[in-house]
Amino acid sequence: MQTTSSSESFQEGLARSGFPGIPWATVVCIWTIGSIAAISVARQKHLALAVAMPIAVAFLVELTLLASIRSMARLKPATWVASAVAPYLILTLPIGIFDWRSATLIAVLASALCFWLCSFEARWDLAFLTLVTVLLLTPGLYPEVSDLKVPTLGRLTWFRLGLTSILAFRNHERLNFGFWPTRTEWFVGARTVLLILPIAVALNTVVPVVHFRVIPGFWWKAPGYFLAFLWTVGLAEEVLARGMLLEWIRERSGIRTAVVLSSLLFGLAHLWFRQFPNFSFAALAAIVGTLYAIAYLTGGGVRASTVSHAFTVTLLKVLFAG
Repeated sequence: MQTTSSSESFQEGLARSGFPGIPWATVVCIWTIGSIAAISVARQKHLALAVAMPIAVAFLVELTLLASIRSMARLKPATWVASAVAPYLILTLPIGIFDWRSATLIAVLASALCFWLCSFEARWDLAFLTLVTVLLLTPGLYPEVSDLKVPTLGRLTWFRLGLTSILAFRNHERLNFGFWPTRTEWFVGARTVLLILPIAVALNTVVPVVHFRVIPGFWWKAPGYFLAFLWTVGLAEEVLARGMLLEWIRERSGIRTAVVLSSLLFGLAHLWFRQFPNFSFAALAAIVGTLYAIAYLTGGGVRASTVSHAFTVTLLKVLFAG
């Protein structure tokens, strides 16, 4: 009884402070695992503590906000905008690289994402998706620091804000958003990968996209890479391509047209992979995107397609030489 009371008091304290309440265990896991990863990267890159700490805290704050996205969707859009600027301030102010123009532009773009869906009708959703996609593809407003992928922080922010708006202002029953797939969704996702692999290998023999060669010593990275992709990039792409774009077309042209067009557009978005234009990889992405769409429809939401997406990319990035 005492434990329940303490837990309720903790959540009430978070609510009073304006911080969206999420299970404390989630916060502890994010900050514990994230801190260990940050220490490892800092040692590998030989970063000074004054540089490593602001970067780590900024990422951990953003990941915490992403994990609390359902609670964030119940707050006012003005709070969302503030949450977009906060990681930038945490990162740049201590290091001395703050740029008021970048901060202002982040606030303006965040306002567009946060207020778009509550201000415009559904027929403008395609323009909203285009804006989110452009923000995810561009390097962002975060400067490179010691050869680290700091702009990734900005991409996480744009995805979080876009998804928050979708959850708050659109009918997202078919989206079935969540961070942990059910048993059925794991099965559908894994089964889809078994279909993708022979197709990808066959296509690669005709038009080489990647060089399949098992990389020794990288197998231990696969689980971490898979989970990171499952909860960030993979989830972002599936929400936008299947949960939003496919459904937008589906309501206007039917399911078959929706699968084809959304997959083609998904492929076009990958023209920027490593070089521009990368037609071979875009074609592969379009074909694979069709199977992701089938997983989305069969599994009943983005979690199933995200599983297949994460498995596929993990095999490509970690187990094989690209």
